[in-house]
Amino acid sequence: MKLLTNARVLTLDPALPKAAAMVVTDVPFGHGTILAIGDAARLEAEFGAIASKEDLGGRVVLPGLTDSHIHLRHYASALQAVDLFGLSRAAGMAKLAERATNLPPDELVLAYGWSQDRWPA
Repeated sequence: MKLLTNARVLTLDPALPKAAAMVVTDVPFGHGTILAIGDAARLEAEFGAIASKEDLGGRVVLPGLTDSHIHLRHYASALQAVDLFGLSRAAGMAKLAERATNLPPDELVLAYGWSQDRWPA
């Protein structure tokens, strides 16, 4: 468990929009669960004996935002496209043809993972 102090915690909660400290569970890579947010003195009194302390030096904290770095729009597009990664030319063409049979004649077949080395002209 960590007690983070000297922070500018933006809570996005109208009842407590900003705070100076927060307590989080301590898990690998720093992505813990928020246990408490509020005044540093109150959290120190409540958790100080059992939590390690870290001074954030006035840095901003946005609780609840985790960047998994998936580029959501590209990920969603990839879910709709044909995955050609690792396929031979014949297997890839068969997969493209299968997708094309289920589309209107004027719609493009989207795909990714094509390898020029595996599919020479």
